[in-house]
Amino acid sequence: MCLLVLTSTVYVNSSFTVLTDPEVRRQQYIESVLFYLGKPGISAIVICDNSGFDYGEVPEIIDHAALYKKKIETLSFKADSIRILHQGKGYGEGMIMNYVFDKSVLLREYSSFFKITGRVKVLNFTHIHHLIRPGNIYFEAIGNNPFKKQQLVDTRFYYCTREVFEKVLINQYVEVDDNAGRYLEHVYCDALTAYHVHHQPFGRVPVWEGVSGSTGQTLKADSRKKKALRCLNNLYRILYSNRKGQRYQYAK
Repeated sequence: MCLLVLTSTVYVNSSFTVLTDPEVRRQQYIESVLFYLGKPGISAIVICDNSGFDYGEVPEIIDHAALYKKKIETLSFKADSIRILHQGKGYGEGMIMNYVFDKSVLLREYSSFFKITGRVKVLNFTHIHHLIRPGNIYFEAIGNNPFKKQQLVDTRFYYCTREVFEKVLINQYVEVDDNAGRYLEHVYCDALTAYHVHHQPFGRVPVWEGVSGSTGQTLKADSRKKKALRCLNNLYRILYSNRKGQRYQYAK
């Protein structure tokens, strides 16, 4: 059983986001929360919104949590909208995680956690969860080529220990500058490299469903090319899955 941290921004405060309608965003977030509440491997969810929206006032979420016997914690705060406007949405995402680590009670009950950007559904989450080795760190590389040197990590969905996140990643968001092309994906990847943190992709390629807030594009691998690339990438992961997972090491 695992903890999922779900990040949210109902009321957008970044110029780098295309989808800004708060009612549409709210409904998409709620649908995503209900989707994850129905996943058998998830025992608890922390939802944190950085625009002041309170999910504790959404009856559907509270009712579904009770129905599936899941622990749920809703956190809400108003982030520094001026800083987010200047530095980008990755800065806002980092502020959410910082707030979660400072305020969440549920997080303290778990040594590791999954993190998901709120409006994105990982359709094969259950399969991915079953292949997790506790204590390991999982980040997807940006792109489909497993042989290409990693320069960016996907920050939409990852699995990390509390210890590594607190010691390595928690304050890296202050280095984000979307205007200069330095995104959260860059700063997390650089930090993991600098601290010699061993990380690996998930046992299977995540299958996404949702809408990108940055581009407005639908996140769904429907094309033959994408399906073929995903199959090849999964094959690569299966072939190397018998390797022992390495525990993290970080520089002191």
